[in-house]
Amino acid sequence: MLIGLALAAFAILTQAPLPAEGKPLPAPDCRRLLTTAPAPGHSSLCQAVDAMRVGTAADDLDQKRKHLTNAAELFSRAASQLRDPDLKIFAFDALSQIYDATHLNEPARMEQALRDLVPLMPRDSSALRRIARLQEDEGNVDSAEQTLLSARQQLPDDPAVYVELSAFYGRRAAAIEQARPKPEHDPAKEPAPVQPDAEGYYRAGESVAPPEPLDKSVAGQYPLGALNAGVEGDVFVELKIDERGVVTDARVVKSIRGLDEEALTIARRWRFLPTLLDGRPVPTKQILGVRFRTDR
Repeated sequence: MLIGLALAAFAILTQAPLPAEGKPLPAPDCRRLLTTAPAPGHSSLCQAVDAMRVGTAADDLDQKRKHLTNAAELFSRAASQLRDPDLKIFAFDALSQIYDATHLNEPARMEQALRDLVPLMPRDSSALRRIARLQEDEGNVDSAEQTLLSARQQLPDDPAVYVELSAFYGRRAAAIEQARPKPEHDPAKEPAPVQPDAEGYYRAGESVAPPEPLDKSVAGQYPLGALNAGVEGDVFVELKIDERGVVTDARVVKSIRGLDEEALTIARRWRFLPTLLDGRPVPTKQILGVRFRTDR
């Protein structure tokens, strides 16, 4: 039984989308689909894949938009006809990417494609989290909050939702603070410069932003003894993260007997974006939890 704290990494146009179980879907095998197993939607899907490939490779902006628009129409047609759920997910995810800000930049259609993904991925919060981020980017912060709270209600055991909620409220707090009237400058009241600890690490907190997870989609093996005994819970570990975002060391700060070693193994594989302080990357310490849940 594989476990681990996951933050889904979103697919890009050259990769496959994420299905309900969070594992990458293979790109459609169009030769097989069109020769040995033809079905409604297969032809449109394969034409869409070709049009998307041509569009993303085009240097001329008009040609790029023309091919991507054609790909979007074909993916939409395919999605309405396909019966295979994985192929439908592939089509809707491709639509969401074609309509994103770096391609056709049509946020309303991107949101609709993501909403079409939600019922196809009942155990995966990634589509809802992407909708929330899109709403936030569009300035609809109340809608973004409601979307994340809805995701929490639907998937109360998904740690990725809580991580996204925490990041969302962090950004909102920062925006509110930024909008406050600035007091008159008083050097005597300025806080002391942030200093590293004796080991040279900065503690993530009020003055140092927490490292942003780059990839925590890391699974481990549930310790058999703990699984058989029904032991579960969250093991909290303190991570040392260097300037590159690489975990160089980890130690348990809240232990659960039988789970600690595997928690450390998982945590040491996580990767983060470098934390910047005054524009330069710095090493940090951060406490995070590794969740273990048994299936009952």
